[in-house]
Amino acid sequence: IAVSFSGCVTSRHIDELKAEHREIKAQITDSGSKIDKMEQLITENADASKKLRNEISSSNDQIQEQIDALLENYNELLRMLQQISTELNTKRIVVGSVGGGTVEQLPSTDKGVTSPPQEIVTKPTVDCGKLYDDSFVLFRSNEDYEGAITSFNNFIEKCPDNPSVENAHYWIGECYYALEKYVDASEKFDYLLKNFKSTVNASRAMYKLARCKQELGKNKEAKKIFQQLIDEYPESLEGSQAKDLIKDL
Repeated sequence: IAVSFSGCVTSRHIDELKAEHREIKAQITDSGSKIDKMEQLITENADASKKLRNEISSSNDQIQEQIDALLENYNELLRMLQQISTELNTKRIVVGSVGGGTVEQLPSTDKGVTSPPQEIVTKPTVDCGKLYDDSFVLFRSNEDYEGAITSFNNFIEKCPDNPSVENAHYWIGECYYALEKYVDASEKFDYLLKNFKSTVNASRAMYKLARCKQELGKNKEAKKIFQQLIDEYPESLEGSQAKDLIKDL
């Protein structure tokens, strides 16, 4: 048997086995190198994906700030138009002031008849534009959310017919949201959507209402509102965000 075995295993066979061993070892080394490269690519892709998500998030925040700024400019134009309209439609001519109020003279309706000026003393008017702007500064610049809520409510009370009233309701909701008072914020956003059907803040209010429901653990309600937002405002920034968030509900 020993002779037979030694006759079968020659030095050539041993060399071939060594060559195969070296080839296998080289293949293992090559495979290890490829695995390292794959792991490196996976890590790089993960880092790139994370960076992209951060950039998208930052871009969304910048877009939202630009939208807020445009909305404020739009509201300012509305206030100016309202003031101009009021001045054009008035039938009284201001001629002086008495005791802190405004003294006005009514124009004569009879030609050729001279009548003494009729003086009407009115209460000092409220500068609604300044009152709203001061409230917004408390919210946006000072981040004094409690103070902003009080100021916006004061604006709504004193200027109920001002076109910026609906915006004031929206920002009050944002103040409550920033204070993590999600029940109060939810009620305010819901009030805005029900009482101002054509509000320009509809998509934002709907989005924040859904987020409030999420924070309160009412995911079923949040999902329903997100879906409504997607259906009614599919091209809006909030609609796009809702498409991502609804997947987790």
